[in-house]
Amino acid sequence: MKKILLILLITAFNVLAAEFPIGLKEFMTSHMKLLEAQDVEGAIKNLHSKGKNRQKSITDLKAQLPQMAFHYESSDERYIGSDGDLYYVRYKQKTIFDEKWKQMSGSNGIVMDVITIFGKEDGNWKIYDTYMFSQEKIQE
Repeated sequence: MKKILLILLITAFNVLAAEFPIGLKEFMTSHMKLLEAQDVEGAIKNLHSKGKNRQKSITDLKAQLPQMAFHYESSDERYIGSDGDLYYVRYKQKTIFDEKWKQMSGSNGIVMDVITIFGKEDGNWKIYDTYMFSQEKIQE
């Protein structure tokens, strides 16, 4: 029984102390900068070719990104782990709206609690998919 408890504690500690793989945090930051710059082609290049929602993401980026002058920030970034091919990160993404969107939405932006799945293709980090747990409006 003590041995099982010790194994569980060690496993829990390893999950909590998991370190980001080399270059992943930097990739996340650079992707947000591409979104802020409204660089549709650059953002599309960051999508994994086998991503579950790749085509919908491309359609959304082409339709929406040129119209959105937003500022993005991430916080509470937690590397959850990897299954060997894919890497899982949970974080909060804060999106600050421009004046046009503030007036349309009635808020200053949103904060989303998300998990993003990353993978590598040709040695480069790519976004495989993102799932949202919750979304809150930022009021003045």
